[in-house]
Amino acid sequence: MTGQINNMRLILVILFSSLFLQACGGSNEKAPIFSVSASVSSVAFTNEFLQTQTNSIAVDVNFDGGGLLLGFAPTATPVSWLNYRIENLTDTSATLHIDVVDADKINADLYGTTLRLSSGDTATTNLAHADINVSLLVWQALTFDDTYGVDSMAAKTIELSSSADNLTLASTVPWLSVEKTFADGVTTITATPNLSEFTESGLYDGTIDITSPLGTTQYPVELSLDNIHLFADRAT
Repeated sequence: MTGQINNMRLILVILFSSLFLQACGGSNEKAPIFSVSASVSSVAFTNEFLQTQTNSIAVDVNFDGGGLLLGFAPTATPVSWLNYRIENLTDTSATLHIDVVDADKINADLYGTTLRLSSGDTATTNLAHADINVSLLVWQALTFDDTYGVDSMAAKTIELSSSADNLTLASTVPWLSVEKTFADGVTTITATPNLSEFTESGLYDGTIDITSPLGTTQYPVELSLDNIHLFADRAT
């Protein structure tokens, strides 16, 4: 008799366990996991101040959800200088085109935003996401010009808007040193040539690598050393 009661208890436990799993959807009815990926995670554009230039990139996208969504990320600021569009859309892939527009009409500065790709089940908002950080540096020529043989050149500065003190700098050439200060939402970059690095006159090019949370962009620098010396005390 005791054995029969124990068997009945075991049957009841199994029955209630089965009902509980069914109510919860069961282990075989978990929500599917979707994915979406892009061939790049950040894009850095540059445009010379007041100059009309073509800046565009094509990005390969792969996904396995029910379609593809594209727009600015929820935490990003929509910007007027950026256009985007999807082409070559299939069930699992697409080409994303990112284009800079009207960059010749905005002030010299460093700008940024983030695009978000999403794929999955829009009916249940079960979505996977992939973000692409986009930066635009509108630059004015930073030039140094003097006669070969002078001891030094005055430093020059660049001012960039920044929501926080989150920019890091690096010079790509040994003859230029850079440092920065941050105050009131503006990062001031001070660039100083080191003329001891030069052994002859000429035109020299370099860049300042500016890294923000959105990626790294390059600010062009040009230095010219003329080989013509003028002597005020020479007879004419």
